[in-house]
Amino acid sequence: MGDNGIATMAPPIQRRRPVMTYRRVLLVLVLAVVFALVAGTLAGVLLAHGGVFGGPQHSSSMADADKADVPPNSVLTVSGDIDVLGGPLPLSPAQQGVITRIVVQEGERVTANAPLIELDPTHANAAVEKARAAVGAAQTKVEVAQQSARNYQKEVEQARFAVGAMQDRLNAARDEVQLLKKLVEAGTKDKLDLSRAENLIKASEKDLDKANSQLKQLEATDPQLAVHAAQDEKATADAMLLEAQTVRKNCTVTAPVPGVVLQIYAAQGQVWNGLRDVPAIWFRPDKDWIVRCEIEQRYVYRVKDGMACDVYDDRVDKPTWKGTVQSCGRWIRPPRQKPSDAMAFRDVRVMECVVVLDKPQPEPMIGQRVRVIFHGSPAP
Repeated sequence: MGDNGIATMAPPIQRRRPVMTYRRVLLVLVLAVVFALVAGTLAGVLLAHGGVFGGPQHSSSMADADKADVPPNSVLTVSGDIDVLGGPLPLSPAQQGVITRIVVQEGERVTANAPLIELDPTHANAAVEKARAAVGAAQTKVEVAQQSARNYQKEVEQARFAVGAMQDRLNAARDEVQLLKKLVEAGTKDKLDLSRAENLIKASEKDLDKANSQLKQLEATDPQLAVHAAQDEKATADAMLLEAQTVRKNCTVTAPVPGVVLQIYAAQGQVWNGLRDVPAIWFRPDKDWIVRCEIEQRYVYRVKDGMACDVYDDRVDKPTWKGTVQSCGRWIRPPRQKPSDAMAFRDVRVMECVVVLDKPQPEPMIGQRVRVIFHGSPAP
């Protein structure tokens, strides 16, 4: 009651609202991160070990689900990836240039040496013509050198004949000088005639020395050296021509073997400089289809070469393909890292097993994930 006798309402009770302090928020975030890491680790362990390798190691639920499609004589069930022997081929131009034409389309089947990509051949054609001109000039030098070699013996004979003629001329001049000396002493000839004859002897001696020098130079010369030098120059020109022709040939990327164009990363008008991380074309050669399986270390002795296999894709009522174990690895290694399971538990060791498919119909796809069931007796 108030002072005036009128009843009054009591003030409402104010409740304290909880306040999240900074420390509490930080604690909640830390707990959430720890929980996420633990959950991811457990999930990776389950994915790596739970149900991947079948047979007796299946859980009860997996075993019940697979009773209809896993034969009783199976020794192991694993997953694998479709591939071809040698794997798909990355094809790219072997040189830089502008792509002028993409000849094929993705999914197209081609024969061996079929053109796939063409580069601008303008510079390559010019280099070929220049190299051909150099080959022609070098061939001319070879022919000239060979002709000189054939004429070499005649030149030597002519030089020897010239030396003989000079010697005869010198001997005649000396005889004349002796005769003139006697005539001068007898007073029938003038000393001027004797002086002229002696000067002729000196000139003849010089001519003889020159002829002998030329003869010795010819005899010391190997005419085949010039031929060899010209032939070497011709060989260099031929190599340059072959290199230019190879460069021009590389302007066209061709299929190395029959196969299928899987994917094209190049484009018309693109300047190909060879610096890209991806090839211009991924190409699947027409080779045997295989499945690459990774067998955990604890199961490697269940598999051996020649075992029959059933290969399943997404259907479970019957196998899509049949296969045979071609080879089992001879070493144990960590599994291949895949982007999809980068966070999975990887502390396992595996052996790679290659299964060859028996002429698969329908045709599988590279990278297709399948399930492989091995039949037969395990390796001893």
